[in-house]
Amino acid sequence: MRVSGFHNPQLAIRLGTLHVKNIDELYRQGKAHLEAKRYADALESLRQVRALNPGHYQDTNQLIVEAQTAMQKQKWQARPVASKKGCFLTGVFTLIAILLVLVSIT
Repeated sequence: MRVSGFHNPQLAIRLGTLHVKNIDELYRQGKAHLEAKRYADALESLRQVRALNPGHYQDTNQLIVEAQTAMQKQKWQARPVASKKGCFLTGVFTLIAILLVLVSIT
C-alpha cells in the first residue's frame, strides 16, 4: 500500500487510521454544534467531513441541510419587522392619495 509517498504499509495504515479518526472527530463536533444551535460551526465541521470523505457518513449531507435551514430560520426571525400600525397608516395614506387624484380628475 502506498499512501502519500510512503512505501511502508504499517505507516500507511496508521496514517489512514489518523485520517479516519480526524473525520470521526469532525463529524462528532459537527453534530454537537448542531445540537447546541451553533449552526455556522456545525456547517464548517460537517463540510470538512464531506470534503475529506464524502461517503464516510451517509447523513452528512442531511445534517448540512438541517444546519443551513436552521441558520436561515434564525436570520429570518431576527429580521426587523415593520409594525402593523405603520403598515396600516401607509395603506391609509395611499388610499387617500388615490382618492384625491380621482376627485381632481373629475
